[in-house]
Amino acid sequence: FCEHVKLPFTGQKTNFRNYEIDLEDYRLKHPLTLKDIIKEGNEKKLLEKADWIITLVFEDVKGMFDPFITKIISLIGDQLNQLRNKNKECSAMMLVGGFSESKYLQDRIKNEFNSIVPKISVPSLPVIAVIKGGVKFGLDVESVVKRVLKRTYGTNVVRKSKLGDPPSEMLPNGYTVVFEAIASRGKEILANDKVIKEFRLSSSTQRSVNFNIYVTKDPEAKFCNDPGVSLLRRLEIELPDDDDDDDDDDDD
Repeated sequence: FCEHVKLPFTGQKTNFRNYEIDLEDYRLKHPLTLKDIIKEGNEKKLLEKADWIITLVFEDVKGMFDPFITKIISLIGDQLNQLRNKNKECSAMMLVGGFSESKYLQDRIKNEFNSIVPKISVPSLPVIAVIKGGVKFGLDVESVVKRVLKRTYGTNVVRKSKLGDPPSEMLPNGYTVVFEAIASRGKEILANDKVIKEFRLSSSTQRSVNFNIYVTKDPEAKFCNDPGVSLLRRLEIELPDDDDDDDDDDDD
């Protein structure tokens, strides 16, 4: 299928030739599998009448491609929009991976973005390009100098309650639990950089601090129970005793 349909398919009906899939060999090798998939009924009768041959016409193949390609184009468009919002431009685009060998995908992407991206190319071996990239990164992780955050990371903190705060997040002491962003989606973070955020204790008698780390794609999230906000990790940090600090001072 890949060799005769997936890769050479151009999306042009004049260049398309119907493709036949013979299920007879598969039926003989895996009878139980097909028996589970193709129940007794009209479908099985039609397959038997067609000698277990399925014929794919142009509309069938195009219908397989279009939903995935439309999603890919949408994702690329989102990335380019993020660059434009930062007054930046994309000078080149390289299509890699197995699906990038598809002529139809190549044409759709070029038709969609050739007025925005000056150079859109496909390496001679797009699958190998991905493998080589993974191997090179494994051998030299320092080759990645920065990353762009795909999600916003934050934690739960308390502040004085305000009118309109959700009752589920309001505490009896007049405070409300809110989402505090630590690093926001779209921010560039250097590979060895640290994100520092200062917090104050709610009580001087605390001996530990619990942090719930949340993630979301919503840059405007206000509360930890907002739609799209999910718990990533629970952390507990033990605090030093005041007595330990006093002992250190005496030793000095």
